[in-house]
Parts: sequence; structure tokens; C-alpha cells
Amino acid sequence: MSSFAGFPRDLSTFLTDLGKNNSKEWFAANRDRYEESYRGPARAFVEAMAAPLADIAPGFNADPGNNGSILRIHRDTRFSKDKSPYHTYLRIIFWQGTGKSRESTGLFFGVDPNGVFIGGGMHGFGPDQLARYRAALNNPAKARALEAAIDRVQDEGHLIGDPHLKRIPKEVSPEHPQANLFLYKGLYGGIHSKLEQWLYSRELVETVSNRFRTIRPLQAWLAENVTA
Repeated sequence: MSSFAGFPRDLSTFLTDLGKNNSKEWFAANRDRYEESYRGPARAFVEAMAAPLADIAPGFNADPGNNGSILRIHRDTRFSKDKSPYHTYLRIIFWQGTGKSRESTGLFFGVDPNGVFIGGGMHGFGPDQLARYRAALNNPAKARALEAAIDRVQDEGHLIGDPHLKRIPKEVSPEHPQANLFLYKGLYGGIHSKLEQWLYSRELVETVSNRFRTIRPLQAWLAENVTA
């Protein structure tokens, strides 16, 4: 049985403080807090989620190692005007399949100073994946199945991410029954909530697992039609 008992309450405080002092010097001076409140508990949480994920569906990756489920706290600032060296949030992905995490659909968990995000899907499709997504939308049965999946996850309280395009592609008829779904170049949904007591207790694993099940219809459709 997992020994994970929730995140320390200092996690949100650490993220808030990091946002106010986003420098390598401050981070070095607070390295112990990072290890004790962020990295160590995150690794334990990923390990604790392995069994519930296997119960949800086969093939989910719960990898606590470097370049695994826990997204790096260090920002890639090479092409950004914002040169702040660190992300001020925790992000964890449990991706499905044998591909790389960023090229696969998955289930997401995140914490920032103001709340928790639990969701699933895929933030951005690669070119081949986008072509498969649009081909699936041109299959009436698959398109209706995606609409039904979106309806189900919205009924569970999940919000669908904003579309990427302002206009449907010119090759798509405005009369297409699912024309609005062609506006997406990635598709995901999720629930934002306040920092609740369950974040700091062993209840977190069950709470996240239950919410993963409610977003699973959308994630499963993408896994079958886009990344398979």
C-alpha cells in the first residue's frame, strides 16, 4: 500500500513565494523546500496513482523519474520574452501508450497558488495527429461519438479548452454537423477547484482517480482516433 498521505500545506505557499521571487538565487536558497514540498511528494503521488490508473484503463504511464510524469519546474526561456527561470505551478501528466508524453493523450493534475486542475485530453496535435482528428470528424459515427463524449464530460462539470481557430478551415462546409469541432488543434477538458483539504490528505488519490474517470470518455476518444 502506498505511503502517500497528501501534499504538504507548504506546497501552495512555496509556489506563491516562488512567484514573488522567481530567481535562481532564491530557488537555490529554498532548495530544501522544493524537495520537501514539491518534488518528493509529487514523486510519491505519481507512484500512488499507478494502481488506480491501471484500473481505469491499461497502458497509462505513471513515471516518477526525470522527464517522466512530472513536468520540469525549469522554464525553457530560449524563445520567450519572459526570462523567469521557473514555472510557478506543479503539473503532472499520466499519458497513455508507448509514445512520448507530449505526443500522447493523457490525464492531467496540476496545482498553482490558487487551486487545483484535474483533466484530460491533449493540448496540441502534431501535424499527422491533426490530420487524423479531422479525418475522424468527417466520419459521421466517430464525429457523433466525440460529441457524445464532450456532452458527457461537460455534464460532469468539466470545461472544454478554448478553440484555436476563429474560423473553420475553408475545406470544411459550414453545414457540417460538427463544424465547430474543426476549430480545435488540440482538445482537452478539466475542472478547476479551490485548494481543498483533500489535497493535503491521502484522499487526494481517490479524488483524482474519480475525476479522471469522468474525463475519460474524451481522453479515450482521442486515444483511439488521434494518437493510436
